Amino acid sequence: MDASGTVVDSKVDISPGSPNRRQSVRRPVKKPKSKDISQELKLRRSKLTDKNKYHTDDLLAEKAFQKPEQNSSEIEKDRMKIKSPLKSPMKTPMKTPSKMPTKGVSQMSLKSQQTRISTRAGTNVDAYIESSTDDESEEEYPERRNESTTDLPSEYWQIQKLVKYLKGGNQTATVIALCSMRDFNLKLETCQMAIKDVGGLELLINLICTEDVKCKIGALKILKEISDNPHIRLSIVDLGGLEELVKILEDGAMELKCLAAETIANVAQFRRARRQVRQHYGIPKLVAILEYADMPADKVDSNKLVIDLTPLDVAKAGALALWSCSKSDRNKEAMQRAGIFPLLAKLLKSDKQSVLVPAVGTLQECASRPEYRKLIRQEGMIEDFVAGLTNESEELKMHCASAIFKCAEEPETRNLVREYNGLT
Repeated sequence: MDASGTVVDSKVDISPGSPNRRQSVRRPVKKPKSKDISQELKLRRSKLTDKNKYHTDDLLAEKAFQKPEQNSSEIEKDRMKIKSPLKSPMKTPMKTPSKMPTKGVSQMSLKSQQTRISTRAGTNVDAYIESSTDDESEEEYPERRNESTTDLPSEYWQIQKLVKYLKGGNQTATVIALCSMRDFNLKLETCQMAIKDVGGLELLINLICTEDVKCKIGALKILKEISDNPHIRLSIVDLGGLEELVKILEDGAMELKCLAAETIANVAQFRRARRQVRQHYGIPKLVAILEYADMPADKVDSNKLVIDLTPLDVAKAGALALWSCSKSDRNKEAMQRAGIFPLLAKLLKSDKQSVLVPAVGTLQECASRPEYRKLIRQEGMIEDFVAGLTNESEELKMHCASAIFKCAEEPETRNLVREYNGLT
């Protein structure tokens, strides 16, 4: 290095003709690069923050030592005072969902979907429920209560033994087992679930597909009794029992038609079951059963197995099944195409209360649509509804009043009700 601060590097010249074998080469000294200003600012700021943090903790510890009676809230206030105010980027407060604007949804649609729920404490809770285009609601079944084997009665095990005889017995043993099962109270849930738990529903549905009339009647009578249980209804639909019940409606035996229609009336209490009855063309077959009301007694089969069964009882069973199926709009249209209204008008002239209740119940379900209200008025059923208001049956009065309420939307119907003294 010379006096000017330049480093002198010596380089050997190996050429043979060179007079000076060593010569000096000067090169400049590289100066250190300056650090980025922004990085230095960040480093200084972080050091300052750590220093203030340690300083704040020391002061708080000292204050806590000097004033032991100071509570935690006061210490927190002191911490906020001592801390150096470092500017932080501002954050916009988030809006609550209730104040956020709704795009594409009008206030009227929100109000229509809003439902007010009242709790036990008396407070009101606003719940928004999605509106459904289908007016039919699927039935919700309660969960089955799990019972231990020690809590089950003796009937539970006796019924399961009889179901085992259905599996391996011959025709005579099958009929005897079916008759023995009917001796139990099949309205009890324990007896109903005993048949289901051991696989008896599959056997009963297989029996109604056989050619033996006695086995069919015995199986249908048991299915009619136990189909009041919502779990059994669902299982019958899952096993394809509704399709077999609709096929029985084509049978010539009057007893089989009556039992099959009564079972369909119990099973068709939820949407999927009503849809399957329509898809298997059961609506026209049920409407055809209503024609038994006009059948004279001399044309009834003398070899019938159920002695007390009358043609009017068969028509009543068909009306019960149609009543259950009439909760669907598509089934109402299928009933109209099958010509149900003239047949129901004849049933309204009956004197039996057991026939009037399902007939009026079906009509008041159909009266929810304007085209059906017009047909009811044309068939002269308003007079029958007004006459039913004076009946002794409370159930019949209720259905007659409901039918008048739905039909009274037209002024012609209101005039007819006044003419038939329905207001007095």
